[in-house]
Amino acid sequence: MIDNVSTADHNLRVYVWINPDSQTTQTFHDQTVTISVERKAPIIYIQKKMVEGENFQANCSIIYSCPFLPPSLQWNANTLLENYTFVDFHMEVHGQWFYQKTLRGVATYLMHNRRIRCSAKFKTFTMGSEMKLNILYKPITVTVKKEKKVVVEGDSINIECVANSNPPPHKYLWFIRQLDQHKIKNSTQSTKHFNNIARDTSLSCMAQNAFGVQQSVWVDLDVQFKDCFDVI
Repeated sequence: MIDNVSTADHNLRVYVWINPDSQTTQTFHDQTVTISVERKAPIIYIQKKMVEGENFQANCSIIYSCPFLPPSLQWNANTLLENYTFVDFHMEVHGQWFYQKTLRGVATYLMHNRRIRCSAKFKTFTMGSEMKLNILYKPITVTVKKEKKVVVEGDSINIECVANSNPPPHKYLWFIRQLDQHKIKNSTQSTKHFNNIARDTSLSCMAQNAFGVQQSVWVDLDVQFKDCFDVI
């Protein structure tokens, strides 16, 4: 075992010389080993798409050269993970050793765009890698966003259906309620233009992507109008 290997030892050739102090003329230089010194970060690999509510698995692996002093792999402790566990795996690969630490848990939409990190700690240094998570989830919150707070009766207005989802919604349903009348309009756009706004109008929208649907609460429009009366 060669201890305390440094980058200065890169491409160093070593060999065994039997009885170097003897008077024999035979030396054994013909079988040499070249030391290749590398400093690599661990590799993070996620096996499949991560969908909210489903189990996921992320692997962190490293190749090392000495089984007597293996590195330690450590996932960052992320409080957004639910019901997570770790599994260690070791095996020899072509004269070196492969170490993998698997993180298993339940995906949540709160993990989307967060970063997970894995660190490999060797005797004298630590190397780390990180990955940005992409969690697929249905619309979680859907809200109606008005272009303006007050609208005059008979005027027009743009209303936006804002959804927190991944991927973005591909279909929207608009629900219009005016007194005893109810209407439904389909759209592929998040913003809808409404003409001839009447008093006592309420709106709601439903957003849909490949993983589910969600509807907003009803929003009453603040419609200004003039009272008509006869003067005697």
